[in-house]
Amino acid sequence: MIQSETTNITSIFEAEEGEATKDHIHETRPWYRVSHLVKHRFYFYIFYSEPTGNVLGALSSRPTFGGIIVFLFAQYLRDKSGRRPVAIIGDNITVIGAVPRGVSSDYGLYFVSSFAIESDSGLAGIASPTLISETVFSTHKAS
Repeated sequence: MIQSETTNITSIFEAEEGEATKDHIHETRPWYRVSHLVKHRFYFYIFYSEPTGNVLGALSSRPTFGGIIVFLFAQYLRDKSGRRPVAIIGDNITVIGAVPRGVSSDYGLYFVSSFAIESDSGLAGIASPTLISETVFSTHKAS
């Protein structure tokens, strides 16, 4: 069993470009023939047009901006209020940011709500690992 898994993984890395994905993607039609992808593309184009230049750079750099800003105060906040409250605050920011992101119809609202969601990933990412390692059973801890 392990031998066959190793062979499959090796064959994926040695496959020609595009061959490895054929085994994992069940959709064989091009994107423009899949109705939900066409609708998504249409709505994205209507609301956001074709992002280029500064707009495209800002959209792709959201996680970095959020992480940098949260990095400045997350450690202090975690040390003063504890790990659990910081993780809960971060999760609430995610839920609050997801609603406007889902209903946004312009670039500004989409960017701000996405920025809030991405900032939370830094906040929860700082607090959660240590919280989990402190609350896990001692039999489940790595030795």
